[in-house]
Amino acid sequence: MLWKLTAVSAAFLAALLTGTLSVAQAQDAASQDIDSGDESEPVPQPDELDSQEIGVLLGLSMGGNLSPGGVAFEGRYLYRMTELEWLETGVHFSLGSGGEECFRDRSGTFVCEHGLLDGFSAEGSVGLRKYFVGQQQFRPYARAGLGLQLVSFADDDIRGVGVPAYLGVGVRVEVANRVLVVADATMRAGVSFLNQDLGIEPNASLSVAAGVEFTLE
Repeated sequence: MLWKLTAVSAAFLAALLTGTLSVAQAQDAASQDIDSGDESEPVPQPDELDSQEIGVLLGLSMGGNLSPGGVAFEGRYLYRMTELEWLETGVHFSLGSGGEECFRDRSGTFVCEHGLLDGFSAEGSVGLRKYFVGQQQFRPYARAGLGLQLVSFADDDIRGVGVPAYLGVGVRVEVANRVLVVADATMRAGVSFLNQDLGIEPNASLSVAAGVEFTLE
């Protein structure tokens, strides 16, 4: 199941990333046309005055097997590095259902068959967010980074530490002064170090979330 989830998640994320990049390229081309022609329509540019932002998001994280999933909550802090690139740090929690889903087969191998929305995870991460020139209030972006994750399937007494990398795409829109609505999809992939003689196991999940971000200054 895990490899199927990974393949589907990668394809979904690739489609989103391709669409985001296509929009960004089209908008860049339009911007160049405007720059070389009619100067009465200014090209939208990111706010060069903002330097810090915070955000909260709520969504769904889909894992499977020994990758936790469930209702997802995320908090983010962003600090401007360049005009379009921001340092992004955050915390991410997923809370799924329980139930004993692990057993030993006839050969004595410890086998787990958790669903997409089982388990619990708590993660801290650091990465980079790259904005593309948007249209009016809309701004697409891509994000990538690394995380350190606590993994737990309590009913099966499975605990451990995960080290996932993440890649995501999204868009946000300004709805009020210093208030922006954001939505994105993020793919995580890496490994977990688990007890119960499981050792090193693959860790992959897909999260979709929406929320709000606030400009601090």
